[in-house]
Amino acid sequence: MKIEIDRFKLIVNQLFEFLDENEISSIEIEEDYYWNIEDYEVKYNPEIEPINLIKEFCLGSLYDEWEFIQDIAEREKYQIISSVTFSEVAEILKYIGFKSINLIKDIE
Repeated sequence: MKIEIDRFKLIVNQLFEFLDENEISSIEIEEDYYWNIEDYEVKYNPEIEPINLIKEFCLGSLYDEWEFIQDIAEREKYQIISSVTFSEVAEILKYIGFKSINLIKDIE
């Protein structure tokens, strides 16, 4: 499978447009810590038995992710963009995804 970046960008922009159209200008982060598997070889290997994944879990912090992401806005363009930045943005987007279930119910 190949992800076309322009198409992906369109989809992500539509998600943010949905929030704008429904006047959702902020989302409260009520939980800070989350479980994560950082090792690429482990995270994307469905052959690994779930019981063996326990030793691979590490704690991430949404507060730390958000603090790091906000620093991007204060730096010169692309100065700190890296694969780590994409991962941190992804964690915030996942949290918004989980929270959006309630947001969408409130809108309907």
